[in-house]
Amino acid sequence: MLDKIKNRQSSITTKIVVIGVLVVALMIPAVFIQGLVSERKSRQAEAMMDVSQKWGTYQVVEGPVITVPYARFPITEDNAANQLLGTVHILPDELSVNGEVLPEIRSRGIFDVPLYTTDLNVSGTFSKNTSEFPVPEEQILWDQAKISMGISDIRGLREQVEMDFDGNKVTLESGMTEKQLFDSGVGVDLSSFGKKSTHEFSIDLMLNGSEMLDFVPMGKESKVTLNSAWQDPSFDGSFLPTEHEITEDGFKASWSILDVNRNYPQVWIDETYPTHESQFGVKLFMPVDHYQQTTRSVKYAILFIVLTFLAFFLVEVLNRYRIHPIQYLLVGFAIVLFYLLLLSLSEHLGFQTAYLVASVATVGMVSLYAGSMLHIRRLGYLIGLFLAVLYVFLYFLLQMEDLALVLGSVGLFIILGLVMFLTRNIDWYAMKSGE
Repeated sequence: MLDKIKNRQSSITTKIVVIGVLVVALMIPAVFIQGLVSERKSRQAEAMMDVSQKWGTYQVVEGPVITVPYARFPITEDNAANQLLGTVHILPDELSVNGEVLPEIRSRGIFDVPLYTTDLNVSGTFSKNTSEFPVPEEQILWDQAKISMGISDIRGLREQVEMDFDGNKVTLESGMTEKQLFDSGVGVDLSSFGKKSTHEFSIDLMLNGSEMLDFVPMGKESKVTLNSAWQDPSFDGSFLPTEHEITEDGFKASWSILDVNRNYPQVWIDETYPTHESQFGVKLFMPVDHYQQTTRSVKYAILFIVLTFLAFFLVEVLNRYRIHPIQYLLVGFAIVLFYLLLLSLSEHLGFQTAYLVASVATVGMVSLYAGSMLHIRRLGYLIGLFLAVLYVFLYFLLQMEDLALVLGSVGLFIILGLVMFLTRNIDWYAMKSGE
């Protein structure tokens, strides 16, 4: 009698071990599919970069800043020609940026790339407040002053950069002589600076860019206002808008930032400050990223395989059917192929349509196969219904990122309770394999 009990235990244990081995084996193609998703996402990034480099990449607008050389020692007739020079950098007292972002979608193969053109007006004031200067005024060479503005990708400039400075029109030229400030941008000599206590400026910028537009708050008081027809903005960086409005027609956003909100002064000499740490702006967010959603869905592959195998195992136990490991394996491959179908179809149909098509195809194939191999259509329909509920459950998990953990936990708890209920009267010791 003891030997019979041991044999029965061994039979059911062996089946569970075989199912466990099959689950582990099926995770290998699931991992390959996840790698394929990453590869396709990399190709999308390459396509976006290729288009952006020809149009204009992610733009960061900094400044303007006035740079004035100074003599490190008092200037005399003897040393005037050989004087060691340093530089004073002066930021504007008031900085105001107003602009419109005009978005458009360009395609490279099957990939969409968000681009934009923007017309910006950058205006404000500079003051010659020598009390803030770290060097004596008589050592400052006002007639050699320059004004410069940082533009991260000057290939995106659509027209010459014109500036009105105290009523005088000047054109800012490309090329940065002061690498302490910006890696790239435009600038011009400004010998008139310092002749008045306050100077007014206005600069018109017409830029091409892609995906993001950022600014650096270099004014004692910096105000930025943007409006656009893009309906899905993402406000990024160190500061969020003080006011914003998002409608079906687009968005409008305003930022107001003080000098005390950032970690660099209004005037400094010979130093390099990490001004980029305070940049802020807007990203033209693509609301449907099917690669990200497919990646998240593949992470649930092991759960789907285990639950599907559990359903077939319960059919074996409760209805005394024998299902061969090869049949388990074929069903497992169908579950894994769902993710490959989802990836390939979503690139052409969008995630929602691809999910519907792939899940209906998988549920239909598995339920028909189950009904045929078990010789009872009703059981095939029940298996299909179970899978359909799982796919609907997964879809809601993917859509509700913030509640995914709690919904998943509750769902697994309910499934475990259901399994315990269905198997509550089974005498596992009395089971006979194959009966």
